[in-house]
Amino acid sequence: MKRFAVPVLLPLLLLAAACGGAANASGGPKASPSPGRGFRNGASGQLVKITGTTLILSGTNGDTTVTFDSSTRISKTSSAAVGDIVPGICIVATGTKDAAGVVTATTVRLTPATNGACPAPGTGQGGGGGGGFGFGGFATPRPGRPTPPANLGFGAGLVTAVNGTQITVKSANGAASTVTVPTTVRVSKTSPATAADLQIGECVMATGQRDTSGTVAARALIISPPSASGTCGGFGRGGFGGFFGGGGGGGG
Repeated sequence: MKRFAVPVLLPLLLLAAACGGAANASGGPKASPSPGRGFRNGASGQLVKITGTTLILSGTNGDTTVTFDSSTRISKTSSAAVGDIVPGICIVATGTKDAAGVVTATTVRLTPATNGACPAPGTGQGGGGGGGFGFGGFATPRPGRPTPPANLGFGAGLVTAVNGTQITVKSANGAASTVTVPTTVRVSKTSPATAADLQIGECVMATGQRDTSGTVAARALIISPPSASGTCGGFGRGGFGGFFGGGGGGGG
């Protein structure tokens, strides 16, 4: 997927993590307690080795070992089109809002609904893989993080109607809002995947607890293709399918 800029690194987007380095020379795992920029409970990087249910993700801070099992939720992010935004699908749109609070999206992420509903933002239940819409933690940026622009806007929920570029979205609490989705919007979609979709060279984001050696026991894995140059960008900006993405795996 091509780089899809997430101008906001909202929640999961504040999970910036980089990848693109090669595996260590020995081919074995090298613990990396801080594998990405601010990614405390997980890891992201380019998949460079698979041994059974153990993955090695390569990032700018070195290689990180990730383990998974049959309970790990796996999903895959890929490019989508404006035409894929239809009633009955879950949407996360990020962009700018005007004085009236109407959001004009620059990036959109789509996920399947579950029993006709979408999870509340931040519940980590969306997309078949970990993190859901992931708005948790956005309101209080950590020290050193850029403050989101004042006109930052987002809309998340179930699409109930599409009228040209106007999308009606019902949030988890039942409130309806309208999001403008221009034809230039970048769209990505997240769908369920399996361990067979884990391929060398793909970009992978793992959420889960990290032990004292730096190994992450993944509760969820999100797979996305690398950029055209073969690298993985920061989560939410590029190859990891960010949570507000637009279809591309950005490098760098």
